[in-house]
Amino acid sequence: MVTVQMRLSRSANWLSSEFYVRGGGGEVDNHATITSVTVSPRITTLPCMTFCHFAALRKVVLPPDVRRIRSQCFQGCKQLAEINLEHVWVIESQAFDGCAQLERVVLTRATLLGDQAFQFCVKLATVAFGNELTDVGRECFRWCEGLRAVAMPASVERIGVGAFYSCSNLASFTGSRITEILSEMFAWCTSMKACDIPDSVTAIGQLAFAACNRLTELRIPSSVEHIDNGAFEDCSRLRLLAIPLTDVGRGAFAGCAMKVLEAPRAFEVTPEHFRRRGGSEGVVPPGIWLTQSTRLTWSTKLHCSKSKGKDVLTRRIKTWIMTLLLVGARARLCHRPGQKMPCVSNDAWLRMLTYITVADI
Repeated sequence: MVTVQMRLSRSANWLSSEFYVRGGGGEVDNHATITSVTVSPRITTLPCMTFCHFAALRKVVLPPDVRRIRSQCFQGCKQLAEINLEHVWVIESQAFDGCAQLERVVLTRATLLGDQAFQFCVKLATVAFGNELTDVGRECFRWCEGLRAVAMPASVERIGVGAFYSCSNLASFTGSRITEILSEMFAWCTSMKACDIPDSVTAIGQLAFAACNRLTELRIPSSVEHIDNGAFEDCSRLRLLAIPLTDVGRGAFAGCAMKVLEAPRAFEVTPEHFRRRGGSEGVVPPGIWLTQSTRLTWSTKLHCSKSKGKDVLTRRIKTWIMTLLLVGARARLCHRPGQKMPCVSNDAWLRMLTYITVADI
């Protein structure tokens, strides 16, 4: 094992007496055998590309004085598995790009994570965010296949394009007060089952949830004003989607086999909503149910086969009748002398019938 000490002088940065870092940052000569680095106190910034492509580097010890890690500082350190980042404020673009053995990072004091800062950290499973983080850059955690859950602090105001692109094991996302879910933010997160969209979000970008094929139910907050093209493309298991708006882009539901769509009264489902990029005219899934305000309606325009639509409608009507009978019987059994019979509101019936429809399918 080769361990080096890094110290700072006014004229240049030095790695012991044998390793020289060019002024302003640069590659260190003869680094092929370095496995551990301990940075000396009073160094506040690690220059660009300082440890770039150190093939054998496994461990880095930083003093509490380090506040900023510049671009590509540890890029391509494929064996790097341990580094303490608790006191770092800013991590710039591609700082840990391709650190394939890194499994856990603690970002207690971090305020900004640059573009692609941790992309291709394929084993990164745990990221502990602090309450001072405000900005997560573009493709910051792209291809971090080890991530399973992300809980962003409320301090985060912006998450960049494709920040969690192809995090194939990411199952849930919560927190933050971002105002927009940008393009491809969760695209190809094939394990995502739940996503808590904050009430501060006003728009959902292009392909934001594309190919999240384990997402079964999603409710969009009333703050959202626009859903861009292909936002939910190929979410093949999405059965129930609640949207509070009518401004929905082309192909937003392409590849979705939705059964229940909750939408405002003025919203009209068209083949354009199911049209793929560069493809021919889209096809609305057969037998889709459209919940509008306090009415549950079924449109003959929303199925491909009239006979199939008729069979589905007949089966559901029978289900509703049985449900009404069961609810009435339960009300009589629970009724006590001198009390009024319970009354079920229109909204309660609507919710019950909607979920019965989903279960029936």
